[in-house]
Amino acid sequence: MTNALYKRVVRKEVTLETARAALKTILRFDIEIREELGLQARAMGLAHRLRQSAAYDSQYLALAEHYRCELWTGDQRLQAAVAETFPWVRWIGEYSTP
Repeated sequence: MTNALYKRVVRKEVTLETARAALKTILRFDIEIREELGLQARAMGLAHRLRQSAAYDSQYLALAEHYRCELWTGDQRLQAAVAETFPWVRWIGEYSTP
């Protein structure tokens, strides 16, 4: 999330202050950091299959695939690029509070 938020700052889509506030909110979520056996190899395969220029987004895809859960991303282009293959990848802009 840090990288996605910072990219938006660089593109002048949000201010650094706004990005920091968003990161602060995200870090209050109950997030558990996990590393699963085979994750890196699966991520590399996914990056190649999806013709991604970098593999780090595919690591998130591989982890969500492993746990069979939704992946929420701030990267709308990533979500659009994988939507047909992975409909469980959601863009954070679609989120609405219950």
